[in-house]
Amino acid sequence: MTKRWMRTIDGQKPISLINIPGTHNSATRYIPFRYLCRCQDKSITEQLVLGVRYLDLRIELYKGGLKLVHSVIDCRPGPLSFKKLWLEDIVEECACFVRENPSETVIMNFQTDDGKDLTGTSDVLYEKYILKGPGLWFTENRIPFLDECRGKLIFARRTPPPGKLMLEDRISGINFFESRSEEKNQRLIRSLESGDVLFKAFIQDDYFVPPKKKWFDFVLPCLDEQRASETSILINHLSANNGFNSPKITARYVNKRFLRYELKKGEMYGIICADYITRQISEKIINSNE
Repeated sequence: MTKRWMRTIDGQKPISLINIPGTHNSATRYIPFRYLCRCQDKSITEQLVLGVRYLDLRIELYKGGLKLVHSVIDCRPGPLSFKKLWLEDIVEECACFVRENPSETVIMNFQTDDGKDLTGTSDVLYEKYILKGPGLWFTENRIPFLDECRGKLIFARRTPPPGKLMLEDRISGINFFESRSEEKNQRLIRSLESGDVLFKAFIQDDYFVPPKKKWFDFVLPCLDEQRASETSILINHLSANNGFNSPKITARYVNKRFLRYELKKGEMYGIICADYITRQISEKIINSNE
């Protein structure tokens, strides 16, 4: 059952050793300029019910709150709505889900697309959303064991640490910000307190490429050669959008190839992020766990 699939996973496993379905630009079900900007055709709750446990959320500071965006385009809460989609609505959906399904956890990875006022965005994210949910969030800058975060949301970010926050690893969230190393796609996740490397992440997110190149040059080598470990998070994006080929056109090609690819049970493929996630893709990833 995809809604509660984590209940069968050993709670002493680090989350890096669990193969997890994820979505890219998770909040874009309703968005203008759909050809270029839409990456999902399901709501956040529908994605969670399908088994998705990693959400990629693009946020932008607006009038003291955080709205969901894809690049410069605002996400919407409904098909006929001209309103903005606010982060509190997404957090509440995810909070309701883990309250109703306490065996589960959801990694929520926040980043900005506009590059403006990054520290101010982080301040609002932390003060308005993380601090106001005591007991809801796993906030440490490390790879947790599953039992530590069941019934919780995992705070991860590709934004700077809040400027008003004492730099403490226990409350900063998983720190993907400014973590690139000399090796392509590898990130060194450092302690905010000491600067020491705590663990590594390999993130394949090359996106400005045509569908065939995306699969053969980026996704497939990652599936064949890269593996997660107790000290290394692996995120493999199936998504791409080079302007000529929309996210949907790319997804048709890459997702079909992925469904034909044999995932070996017990191999550590990590987090696999898709555009236009389907039940078949989600179940394939879930079923590769031992």
